[in-house]
Amino acid sequence: KDKNAPKAKDLNKKQTKKGETQLALKWKKEENFAMWYTDVIVLSEMISYYDISGCYILRPWSYKIWELIQDWFNPQIRKMDVENSYFPMFVSADRLNKEKDHVEGFAPEVAWVTKSGDGDLAAPIAVRPTSE
Repeated sequence: KDKNAPKAKDLNKKQTKKGETQLALKWKKEENFAMWYTDVIVLSEMISYYDISGCYILRPWSYKIWELIQDWFNPQIRKMDVENSYFPMFVSADRLNKEKDHVEGFAPEVAWVTKSGDGDLAAPIAVRPTSE
């Protein structure tokens, strides 16, 4: 067994050599697109990681891009008589189970809220998955 071989958990990590900074992209897009993309959005200060899995802080650069996309996109869909909708952040277990039957490959891996203030909720509610 090669003692210098990377461990399984480190296969998607590039190691920084002594004296190198982490201010440049460590991945090539053709090598590992997911890691390259992560480098791009983090090093360009578009997002910051949050301490809850799946939650990110949209920094000013990325939020401005989001606003520009909306500014362009909204008039385009309005020309087709399409209206925007906004769904609640929370969804009941019953509604979530109904929705999963309509989305191919949907896996209801969601966070559940069970308390409000000091008391328990009558029924747990899910934080709506963003992949909808």
